[in-house]
Amino acid sequence: MRVADIKRAQRSGPVLTLNIITHSGLGRYALQVCAPGSAPQLLIDARGLPCYWQSLAELRRALRRWGVGPVSPGVIPLVVVVPQDEVIGR
Repeated sequence: MRVADIKRAQRSGPVLTLNIITHSGLGRYALQVCAPGSAPQLLIDARGLPCYWQSLAELRRALRRWGVGPVSPGVIPLVVVVPQDEVIGR
């Protein structure tokens, strides 16, 4: 899913869930978009690669530029998801 898809979904009315995904060992953040009736997807750039941010503040600034805030029409409040390090290497 791309930024334009998030903006289009906000205008058309379906509710999106946006999860901020982080991993303590990598020190970067990604945005997972969950649309009704489809599997969760990472936000991708124009080349089709996942978008990553170096800080949570940087990601939140990008979301504000796109019109997505903690309480935006058509978007469920943001959730930060931290995968557990213990499952790596199993």
